[in-house]
Amino acid sequence: MMKILNTIIICACLLTDATSEKSYYTVEEAAAKAFKEKISLLRTNEGKIYTTYKDAIHPEIMFVSDNKDPTLITELWITSTPSHMSTKALINHFRSLPVKPGLHIGRIATSAFSMMAQHRALMELIENGFNVTSWSELQVLYANNIQNNNNEKTKNREDL
Repeated sequence: MMKILNTIIICACLLTDATSEKSYYTVEEAAAKAFKEKISLLRTNEGKIYTTYKDAIHPEIMFVSDNKDPTLITELWITSTPSHMSTKALINHFRSLPVKPGLHIGRIATSAFSMMAQHRALMELIENGFNVTSWSELQVLYANNIQNNNNEKTKNREDL
């Protein structure tokens, strides 16, 4: 597994255009970008964001390949629970730090299979010292979208 993970990280290092055109994003700007563009995104406490590269390489892998000094990272905002491979990459990247960065997760999958896999990933992150919380700015956007959709459905029914 580690050999495969290292190969993916090496490949990620060779890719360009992995990060955004802007050099700094606030938490709110990153949440709006992830929500509007419906992309997987990771934001660091330094304001740098990583997005999924051509639907293949997860933003966590792009971050790990780019970040040379894990001691500078105190918080990460991630649109959704990391995959098994991304979880392993994050754990490996921060393994030597006594205090791991806080992880703010935007959403957890709703299908039963995905929920079990993501629950395992979250538990593994917590067991390895990460402080996992919700990314409230992104969750507000999702909640407002659901509310707006429900309001629209109600309005459509009333128009009938």
